[in-house]
Amino acid sequence: MEKTSGLFYEILAKWYDEIFPLSEELKGFVTHWLRDNTTVLDIGSATGELASFLGSKEEVSRVVALDLDPAMVLQAREKTRNNPKIEVKQMDMMAIGDLGEAFHLITCLGNTLVHLDSYESIQKFCRLCYGALKPQGRLIIQILHYDTLVHRKVESLPLIESEHCIFERFYAYHGKRVEFRGCLLDKSLQKSYESRLWLYPLEKDELLFCFDGLDVRIDLYGDFSFTPLFADSPLLVAVVERV
Repeated sequence: MEKTSGLFYEILAKWYDEIFPLSEELKGFVTHWLRDNTTVLDIGSATGELASFLGSKEEVSRVVALDLDPAMVLQAREKTRNNPKIEVKQMDMMAIGDLGEAFHLITCLGNTLVHLDSYESIQKFCRLCYGALKPQGRLIIQILHYDTLVHRKVESLPLIESEHCIFERFYAYHGKRVEFRGCLLDKSLQKSYESRLWLYPLEKDELLFCFDGLDVRIDLYGDFSFTPLFADSPLLVAVVERV
């Protein structure tokens, strides 16, 4: 299940777009898969930056953006309120079947997938996404490349510093569970906030097995520049096409 941690996530939402700006590579990658009259489901949409971008594209006719965190949803609604093509919902990612519609493109980026509490939940979610795709529709999943992180026991990722905050990420390994600790310094308030949560370190073969027996084609990349996935790739980006 997606998790929130009170004030930490309120502050994170405040500076989210500074910490994780929408890169030109990501924009280009997602745009590559658009066709005329594309409908999009963005899962784990955070502050709605990607939804807003997609909603601005002529090829896109509808965007449904989902997030569980109320502070993120509030920002996303404010950001997209003048675009009638975009609908923002506060909703559990495991409830996408309740939407009752199918999409040409589903995105689940920003390491959202591994916030689910077990491999069984991840498998179920992937199959829910398959069921929510139109024929020839695509699901784009992006997570950290846990094959590398787990093998090397990487304990931290590079510090992110923006104009208003500093964000640090730490990882502790406990078998098939990873404890994530996020530390956020709000420079304007001179206050630090911390959150701890458990992640499932989903590896490549586990992700592929989630779609076992389904009619799909899966392409794997190591970034949003269409670079093939290598052992030392920082990201795992999967494009799953329903065929």
